[in-house]
Amino acid sequence: GMPSGVSLKAAKDYKLIGKSPARLDIPAKVDGSARYGIDVIVPEMRVATLIMAPVRGGKLESVDDKPALAVPGVERVIRLDDAVVVVANGYWPARKGVLALAPKFGDGGHGALDSAAVHAAQDKLRAGGKPDNSGGSGDVDAAFADKSGSMVEADYRVPFLHHAMMEPFAMTAHYNAGKLEVWVGLQDPLAVRKMAAKAAGLSEDDVTVHTTIMGGGFGRRFPEKCEIIGQAVAVAKQCPWPVKLIWSREEEFTHGTYRPQSSAHLKATLGKDKRLTAWRNDYVQGDDAEQETHFSYQIAATSRRHFKYQSNQNDGPWRSVNSTQQGFYNESFIDEMAHAAGEDPYQFRRKHLAPGSRHLAVLDEAAKRAGWGSPLPQGTGRGIALVESFNTIVAEVIEASVDPDGKPRVHKVTAVVDCGTTVNPRNAEAQVMGGIVMALSVALGEEITLDKGAVVQSNFSDYPILKLAAPRAVTDVHSIESGAPMGGIGEPGVPPAPPALTNALFAATGKRVRQLPIKDQF
Repeated sequence: GMPSGVSLKAAKDYKLIGKSPARLDIPAKVDGSARYGIDVIVPEMRVATLIMAPVRGGKLESVDDKPALAVPGVERVIRLDDAVVVVANGYWPARKGVLALAPKFGDGGHGALDSAAVHAAQDKLRAGGKPDNSGGSGDVDAAFADKSGSMVEADYRVPFLHHAMMEPFAMTAHYNAGKLEVWVGLQDPLAVRKMAAKAAGLSEDDVTVHTTIMGGGFGRRFPEKCEIIGQAVAVAKQCPWPVKLIWSREEEFTHGTYRPQSSAHLKATLGKDKRLTAWRNDYVQGDDAEQETHFSYQIAATSRRHFKYQSNQNDGPWRSVNSTQQGFYNESFIDEMAHAAGEDPYQFRRKHLAPGSRHLAVLDEAAKRAGWGSPLPQGTGRGIALVESFNTIVAEVIEASVDPDGKPRVHKVTAVVDCGTTVNPRNAEAQVMGGIVMALSVALGEEITLDKGAVVQSNFSDYPILKLAAPRAVTDVHSIESGAPMGGIGEPGVPPAPPALTNALFAATGKRVRQLPIKDQF
């Protein structure tokens, strides 16, 4: 059994914690020798690619495979429930084979769905007033009924988001004599084995998984959400050789497990002393976000009500999960409440945080390092946001302006992080920086939209992400070593960035952004 009295090493005796040793994986990733799932080559291997039903939930109705089989190098055409797979002696012949096909797919009854219809359905659901989950503390309704203070209400919306991984899905599978061997880079190899075994009708003991590194994941490579496992196994069972199935960039974009399109109605009251007396967050999305709607501001009465809505899309986790939506809602709205109170947004947050708390220390340090309150050029504003996620507290301050052509411009980002104890400071800094840049990309221009039930965006040409030059604005990432129980570091840098940016743009222009992305709103 476990020993009863385990004494942990004192911080003064740490040899690795708090140090930043050289990254052993970097040389291979730089010189191209690192092997990703898409790079796998095994003897006798064939390569396959596919075309899936454009509308998720639609099924394959018919296809004439002769045009694909006429392409030199194509060896097989395999029909799946909702896709057609072309197997060839290389990727390009397989891709040409797919492009030669004209399959007919059904729409699963979702052919009338578009992004506006999703928002309308969400608004109707919330207006019905019957939440699926709820929680909070104090008597919000009594506080709202008290007319001595002032009330503010606002609606917020965020779109579906794609993970936009560098490496599209690729999985190699070989089925032979009741045994299955697979090569793939996903986020949980044991779950891959379990799902592959189920798809093949084998015991897990008969499945071998070779794990490669991943060319980006951000939540997209959770096996439970990866259709490629079932597809690759189904193809392998119909072929005498190992087959590497590769999703084209277009299939990967149009068949993602997107961050859910979501909306929220927020309502709060200010007492005569300009303190918040009540706060309600009514939000609509697939999963409940109980943990992520919680924040550390001290308000006598709070209420969260979740209205469950599921579109035909296969929603999935996206870097920082529900905190990415809730952080935008809460930190935008508390900025609105500060404005309604006629108070500085930083000071307004301060007075609603517990004295001596980690949250207050993080907020104060961010404001100090960013030079909060110091003069800025005409037309430039500062915004601040504070979000706890994965037991890590992050405050970010952004300086931004709007160019004459209406494009927002980020000048400077300051971040302060308390994850308890930082194990590898350089890695932690890089994770927070990467999270901020990803979040700014989302805030500025990323969105997945639906038309006639299908995803519109199909590549980086119509789903633009920030380029490598963008991180130059992230000038300061600082860590507070509080010694609290250790939190995460890969995701918590994401949630504060969009509201810090939109709050900065409000300070600069007087225009409040309540819907992301920001593009075309100035």
